[in-house]
Amino acid sequence: VGVPLVLLAVVLAVAALDRAPPAARARLLVASGAAGAAAMLVKQNLADGLVFALVLLVGGALSSHTGVRRAAGELSRLALGAALPFVGALGWSLTGTGARGLWYALYGFRIAAAGPLFTGSSSAQTVRLDELLRSAVTSGMAVLLVVSVLVLLFRRDLGPRTLALLAMLATALVGVAGGGYYWPHYLVGVVPACSLLAGRAAGVARARPYAALVAGVVAATM
Repeated sequence: VGVPLVLLAVVLAVAALDRAPPAARARLLVASGAAGAAAMLVKQNLADGLVFALVLLVGGALSSHTGVRRAAGELSRLALGAALPFVGALGWSLTGTGARGLWYALYGFRIAAAGPLFTGSSSAQTVRLDELLRSAVTSGMAVLLVVSVLVLLFRRDLGPRTLALLAMLATALVGVAGGGYYWPHYLVGVVPACSLLAGRAAGVARARPYAALVAGVVAATM
């Protein structure tokens, strides 16, 4: 449920910086922040959409030497959009369990579960970690990520969009590792970054061998 919201945050951020006039740009950035925050309300480690938008804005401002005021304005609109779903959720919680209940549903129960996680036996965690890593390899996700990142680095494509995608991937991987229990379905959170990096790599791989390599890996993992 959260993954489409992550991708929506990415699409809206890119659309805002691509061709949108100032008024539409502001609306798209607010919407991007809202979609990214909504993904976090669904699954709290799905912060990669917001991270992508943030890095894209900062990287774009630095590379194009836009004014500090303009960059600050764009970041404030992204932050405003991100705040809206949380404010809405908080207001809704006041009709029921209250802010304390909302906090516990989002983060409190995870903090409570951290005690047994780190004090109990690690044998089950090791088994699940092995299964998760095996799933990442046999599904082709790990291979696709490695190939895509290597193609981007070899082509020296390190512009704001690629850096934003790499930050997005790092956030997703931290979310998987931070879960602690290493269930295989954690890999669903890596799908947005993986697919977008593969698309980016296919786009910049102008030489046929690189394009064929990316296309072959994508075809093998479908």
